[in-house]
Amino acid sequence: MIPRRSLSRLALALHPALVAPLAACGHEPRGHAAPPLPAQRVEVAAAREVARPTGDHLVGTVRARSEAAVAPSVTGTVRVVKVGVGSRVKAGDLLAQLSAGEVAAKADQARAVLAQASVRFDRAAQLKASGSIAQAEYDAAESQRAIARAGLGEAEAMLAYLSVRAPVDGVVTAKRCEVGDLALAGRPIFTIEQPGALRLEVGVPEAIAHHAGLGTSLPVRVDTLDRELAGKVDEVSPSADAQSRTVQIKIALPEEQAGPALRAGMFARVLVPTGETRALEVPRAALVRRGQLEVVYVVDQGRAALRLVRAGRERDTGVDVLAGLAPGERVVVGGLGGLVDGQPVEVSP
Repeated sequence: MIPRRSLSRLALALHPALVAPLAACGHEPRGHAAPPLPAQRVEVAAAREVARPTGDHLVGTVRARSEAAVAPSVTGTVRVVKVGVGSRVKAGDLLAQLSAGEVAAKADQARAVLAQASVRFDRAAQLKASGSIAQAEYDAAESQRAIARAGLGEAEAMLAYLSVRAPVDGVVTAKRCEVGDLALAGRPIFTIEQPGALRLEVGVPEAIAHHAGLGTSLPVRVDTLDRELAGKVDEVSPSADAQSRTVQIKIALPEEQAGPALRAGMFARVLVPTGETRALEVPRAALVRRGQLEVVYVVDQGRAALRLVRAGRERDTGVDVLAGLAPGERVVVGGLGGLVDGQPVEVSP
């Protein structure tokens, strides 16, 4: 067997004329050129300049336009709870039943007093008819009966207060009582909101408060919805907060745009415009994301050219392009499936 070192020396000693043919044997023959790509039919749209408002982005909380805090009028022990969080109720529906021994006792006492006063009045009426008593005694008996009736009415009203009922139609959003709890008079045990009618409450710095006057349309964005809502200022506080130096405003949110996904208590942002800038916008369908890259296909001289861009904020109308495109350039928005860089295209009318 010949050692490796000897083989290496032998290879170096070979004549160049012999090495060249051996080296040529290692190359594969050149293949035929790839066939041209077929033309693909696409739809295009022009990148357009649009006006974008600039200003301050403020944060606020979505709240119900109509909210009722339901509290008992008398103190009592909770015996029955009829509803829970999320229950839909109508005005007058029973929410909870309380019990209070002293209230029931006063009602029984008022009934007994009325019964006694009625007996006295009936006797006085008979005696008056026979002329046995004076008119003043009859009038006193009649007054006593009227007072007893009023006392019973008051006692029955207090008894009715033990039934806690819904003051408005809506949805129960908070329940702060359980069976056996002592419900105190005037302390809310339920909260009822009217669904759909929602507003955004936000404090606007006093320096730009004049840009958010009554009736002003402001774009509102709720992160969970991933879209903008067309809000409208329908309430402005007449005074500013001395500590935060802000003016409280309430922005009505459109029910048809918000839908059931928008709920009271959610976090939202609103843009108070103070100026305007120009931005380049393309349809959302034109933007293609490949990993961390954002690209579009630009139609140039009958071919699709892959263009790397830097996209900005997405909106309902399209996507802002911060770099990589010029106004008026045509981008592919339809027929992107299988499209490659440099491929011939036919633009659909």
